[in-house]
Amino acid sequence: MTENFTEFWPVFLLSEINRLRKMTEAAGSPTDAHIMQVVAWSYLLTTTLDRKMEEKDFQSVLLAWNSGLQTSGDKKGTLDKRLTVSSIAHQTSIAFETVRRRVAKLEEKGFIANSREHGILLNPHSEFNREIVQELHPMEQKSLVSLFHLFCVYMKDKVR
Repeated sequence: MTENFTEFWPVFLLSEINRLRKMTEAAGSPTDAHIMQVVAWSYLLTTTLDRKMEEKDFQSVLLAWNSGLQTSGDKKGTLDKRLTVSSIAHQTSIAFETVRRRVAKLEEKGFIANSREHGILLNPHSEFNREIVQELHPMEQKSLVSLFHLFCVYMKDKVR
């Protein structure tokens, strides 16, 4: 990839730019998009990876994502890993007070739930989630396929 940097990097950066644009449209601002990115990442870990799912295809992950944390047992298991304003501030380099205020606004919009017991959780039934699942994920999948295609072509030429 370092030899053909200009073949790969523009494709990757364009996918990042498009992702940020879509997240910003869905969340309402770049700051909220950045915060929601961390919330979505944490939610993905909590609802899928931490459960050690056997089926790892997109539909199985989507089902777990949309089901969320339904039982008190599920939520209890996440307490040691709960997402907090402090952890979001640390991961995003956004000031703590800004994150605290934005999290309160995102909770008012219904995008997240925030409690002392469970931390900050994505609301899988929100409009934000619908846009991410129905619009952003397909766009990202296409971008990744393009990037992998370029890589495969490069590797095929390299082997020759």
